[in-house]
Amino acid sequence: MHKFISAQDKDLAPIFEKRCLLSTVHLIEFARDFTGVDCPYSQQDLNRLKEAHEAVREDKFLDEVYGHQSKLDNDPWLKGVSTKSSWIFDSKQLRQRVFEAAKIQQVRVD
Repeated sequence: MHKFISAQDKDLAPIFEKRCLLSTVHLIEFARDFTGVDCPYSQQDLNRLKEAHEAVREDKFLDEVYGHQSKLDNDPWLKGVSTKSSWIFDSKQLRQRVFEAAKIQQVRVD
């Protein structure tokens, strides 16, 4: 356990990116590759989704958890992540934020 967590922690960006990719681009690619479902998104859409994680991390997650501070002690950080930004643990909510940041309409595939 760290005494404090910085908003610029070197481990945060790659983990956040991977969570966003797993709930969007990778999920779409897995569905296409393993089920044969046609992809309703263009390659340009997928590229925009791949880039949107930065905006979600900076403009949503970090603002909610850190506010105007650059670092938090461990306990306040855990409380902020588990309450204000608990959506990071729900792939549906995370996916919604990534699509919004990429300005792409989600397509429902039945």
